Amino acid sequence: MVKTEFYWKCYSYGDELIPIFDYIDDLRTRTIREVFSSNQEQTEELIEKHDKVINLLDSKRKTVLEFMSKGEKLIKDPFCPKFLQGHVKKLQDACEDTSSKAQKLKKSLVDNMHAWCTFEEKKLKFNQQLDILNVNHNSIKKIFDPEQGLMEYNMKAKRQAEGRKIILNHLEDILTAVKSIKVFLPKNKIKDIEDQVKELEARMGFMAETDKKLEFIDDFNKRLTAFSQGLKDVHIFLDDGERRLQIIMKEEQHGEPNPETKITKVMELLEDLSRKSDIADKLEKEKNDIF
Repeated sequence: MVKTEFYWKCYSYGDELIPIFDYIDDLRTRTIREVFSSNQEQTEELIEKHDKVINLLDSKRKTVLEFMSKGEKLIKDPFCPKFLQGHVKKLQDACEDTSSKAQKLKKSLVDNMHAWCTFEEKKLKFNQQLDILNVNHNSIKKIFDPEQGLMEYNMKAKRQAEGRKIILNHLEDILTAVKSIKVFLPKNKIKDIEDQVKELEARMGFMAETDKKLEFIDDFNKRLTAFSQGLKDVHIFLDDGERRLQIIMKEEQHGEPNPETKITKVMELLEDLSRKSDIADKLEKEKNDIF
């Protein structure tokens, strides 16, 4: 092939590349354009439109590869002008760049769609769990039975702890979803979704009050248990004191103990009675505090 004829083929190849470059540039522009979405439905529409761009790119791939193969053969010739090498490289880079940007936008849109789903789903579950904890909050009260009170406290404290964990997990998922949603969210819609998150966080406020109620009930249960045990101890002492008194009286009737032994036993009983009397006074005061 003479040099002139070869040059003609190279320039002809360059002319044929122009419409392909224009086509690729148009697709690339459509993959990097700024898009907005205010809800899941809009994102789904954007995905549908973007899929058409990707399909157009795929449909042109065979033609582009053929042109690139043709160009690679031409640039192997020692007479090949330098500009042609640049054209072939530019076409290759344009195709790879457009394909990369198209897939990147597709992934971002799909992530955004999933984020909208997650946001709505987790909001619902978040509020449902808060409703459960609110019922738990309102059911916390004093129970004047130490065993039953402890059982109820443990059940409600466990429900509160498990519920808090679930709610915080939901909130974390919501915040992650919002971060993805904001990628395509119009500026005038950002405050609206942020306000929704603030509203959810505000609803959690009563959980701190639940913690305080549980702390109060825990303290009440401990005091009630101590009071109940103290009362039992006093009754046991009264029964034992009555028994000891009867023994002293019987021994006196039978003239068994000597005066010194009798006085010792009576003094021991009186000392024990004095101590228990102090305990009874404290129990009386505790009764007025906790009942």
